[in-house]
Amino acid sequence: MYRTLLTTLIAAIALLFLTPALTMTASAQVDSNAAPGQFTQTPDQISDSEEAPDEDAQNEASKEPLPTALEVFNRHIEARGGREALLSKTSLKMIGSMQDIVQNSFAPIEVYAKAPNIKLLRAKFGTVGVRAQGYTGEYRWTYADVSSPTIYEGLSPEVASNFDFYRDLNYARYYPGIEVVRKEIFAGVDCWRVKLITPAKRIAFEFFNVETGIKMGTETPEDRRTTAIIEEWRNWEDVDGVLVSRGYTTYRKSPDDSREALQIVNFRTIEWNTVTDEDLSPPEAVLQGYQEQMNSRQEQGGIDITPEAGRDTDNIEDGAEDGQQR
Repeated sequence: MYRTLLTTLIAAIALLFLTPALTMTASAQVDSNAAPGQFTQTPDQISDSEEAPDEDAQNEASKEPLPTALEVFNRHIEARGGREALLSKTSLKMIGSMQDIVQNSFAPIEVYAKAPNIKLLRAKFGTVGVRAQGYTGEYRWTYADVSSPTIYEGLSPEVASNFDFYRDLNYARYYPGIEVVRKEIFAGVDCWRVKLITPAKRIAFEFFNVETGIKMGTETPEDRRTTAIIEEWRNWEDVDGVLVSRGYTTYRKSPDDSREALQIVNFRTIEWNTVTDEDLSPPEAVLQGYQEQMNSRQEQGGIDITPEAGRDTDNIEDGAEDGQQR
């Protein structure tokens, strides 16, 4: 359970960084020959089995013109402070707490991130002790007080997006398909529902406040699309010229649209451009483990680090090898 909460948390925090302007339309597909960030205006080619069954019907029922994805993202950028203000940030520190509602427990959490893709997340779960994970720019790692660290070589594209500090500057790399689906109520307000399609044809949705432009949360289908994980972001606050969400609540949505609250995350401290190398340093056991595996590789001529490519990075269960959602 704690391992799953950490992977959910680090994926959610990845979405709180930067959302840039991109050349996209309401329905866009990436041209394989286009430069990063360039989209061609071709129909969505994802198979029918990947489509939400009610989207076409709801779009037909609502004759209101949809904005383009470019317009939705640009409004979010401006609402947060503008593109230049966002790009002036090179590191982020977030200190707070996570409540596991199912287990009725609390954990202090620390998040440190630095451009371009270095990140460390650490939480302490009562008697379970410290659990942490991150990426050094060379290798991804996970750590727990109760077990040996695990080190992964390389990052698959879908995992890499969770560590990219300027994640959305590379939208073309992570989301070959993007579509503004419809307007609907999310977190109690009118929002634009935007569909994101990964290279593996996994689908996620993001919701943007129609009035303010601010991103209100996400929905990620799971379990063959019969359930979904929903994150509702709240308390957007100006921190050094850029709006940042100070917390979110995670729910599991059932097929009947009922919700079960899973966790509540709140950040009491948010700082831009103050992260140090020491903040990002993995635990000593991870550093030692990496060095031992490098030495073993040199001596044996083999690769001893767990490869990232080909690993299932979704729906990690407690006690399983760790990975990243989305």
